Amino acid sequence: MINRSGFPIVAAIAAAIAVALLIFLFTVPGNYLRDMTAKLRVMTHEAEQAAVLGDMATAAERLDAITREYNSRRDKIKMFFHHDDLDEMEKTLITCRDLVAMGQSDNLICEIDTILGILDHMDAVETITIAELF
Repeated sequence: MINRSGFPIVAAIAAAIAVALLIFLFTVPGNYLRDMTAKLRVMTHEAEQAAVLGDMATAAERLDAITREYNSRRDKIKMFFHHDDLDEMEKTLITCRDLVAMGQSDNLICEIDTILGILDHMDAVETITIAELF
């Protein structure tokens, strides 16, 4: 009679849990980050359009919405991005609000472009390619 232990079953369960965890790590955070940057990008383009048209009230409203959305997700995204990137985004949003208060739409457009650049950088950081794995 062969004495079989429960270790093969435990090993199979551990392997299944590891595979499920890897699938989770490669899908859920990326989807969350892509959703965040997509929302911020849409609002940023709306703020840019308002600044181009000289509608500072709408630009201020959109920038406030961007700030609220960003701040609501900051605690979760700080696990994925370097603090310098997050600080740069906050600094740029503060600069944008100051430019709106001063009515400087030309400089505001440049700062909004900086926000778009930061979002592009965040998109590039959150993308995992096969080459990065090996």
